[in-house]
Amino acid sequence: MRAFTRRCTFGNRPAIGGLAAVAAVLGCLALAAAGPAGASTSKPAAATAATKSRGVLAGVSCLPSRWCMAVGSSNSAPTKAVAWLWKHGAWRQLADPPGGELTGVSCPTRAFCMASGIRPFPPAAVLWNGTKWHSMTPPPMHVTTAPSCPSIHMCAVVNGTGFSGSGAIAETWNGQTWKSWKDSSVCGGQHSGCGAVDVSCASPTMCVLVGFRITSSGALAKAAVWDGNDWDINDPPQAKTANTFPSAVSCTGTFCMVIGDDTSRKAYVALFDATSGTWKNITSSAGLPWPHNRCGGACFLPDTLSCASSTKCMTAGLGGFFAWNGQAFRPARPLSAGRGSRLSRVSCVKTFCMAVGHRTVNGARAPLAELWNGKIWKILATAS
Repeated sequence: MRAFTRRCTFGNRPAIGGLAAVAAVLGCLALAAAGPAGASTSKPAAATAATKSRGVLAGVSCLPSRWCMAVGSSNSAPTKAVAWLWKHGAWRQLADPPGGELTGVSCPTRAFCMASGIRPFPPAAVLWNGTKWHSMTPPPMHVTTAPSCPSIHMCAVVNGTGFSGSGAIAETWNGQTWKSWKDSSVCGGQHSGCGAVDVSCASPTMCVLVGFRITSSGALAKAAVWDGNDWDINDPPQAKTANTFPSAVSCTGTFCMVIGDDTSRKAYVALFDATSGTWKNITSSAGLPWPHNRCGGACFLPDTLSCASSTKCMTAGLGGFFAWNGQAFRPARPLSAGRGSRLSRVSCVKTFCMAVGHRTVNGARAPLAELWNGKIWKILATAS
């Protein structure tokens, strides 16, 4: 659900300390970079005939009716926002939305989507009304991650990293206005590095925000839960090591999954049950790898996470794409779209997952989309 993807150099991760963690994580979260590698070693797919579209798809949101909205940016100068619509088994490029670059989108219905971008980005958010895109008035008040909209009358965003009260809070939209929530702050009133890095809403009365707070002894996993009226701090369990960095969250029904990194040579995975309000750390049994020599040491660095149910999720990081079956993750490597291809975002619904990113055609980036049917991936023809 995030607008910002991250790639960091942590050096020798097992020896990372509190101050090193501050520099590594805050520097990492402040950068927008390409998503996880999505190509396998299989034979590259031939370029489709419709390769006139150039640029990158950076966010996607799908409905169970096999309808998806994807957003991104062009290769033009200046950069322009782009949007694609998946309907009746084919992509169609829409008229360009306002702004320079879109990185996240959330669509609760076919007639409503909210998308956000990387600043400087006038406007801070745009809305889709089923026919066209328009600038959002009023916009969110802070720099935002990708929105999460469980209905046309409720969206939530979080505003990334900060220090003390300067950042790491949530904003909600009620269909007319935005409100900032200081009680969602994961900074704990301390003058220290902290971050609210992702938010996911299963309904207008259930959202989970995840982030971290740097202390003298290391990084603490932090979370806040929305009940429709306000936010309550409800932290996930810590890893056994000193540093725990949640990076992505996805909620559906009463189920939420959080993925991140710690320093125990495992990707951090925790589950939240909204009915009981309790967390469970499943890092040891989740089955996610800990790739070496990809970020200056070893890490998974999840860039995307989407859950259609408690038994169907998809995530990706430096270790590639992995599908969740309710008990553990299994490799789900996308097809190769040729040298220089990369998938960075995924959206899963009942029957499929849609992943978007870019491929390289004649030395230029062109949008890429692949469809997962639960067993295999398929490279989709691009929009004309």
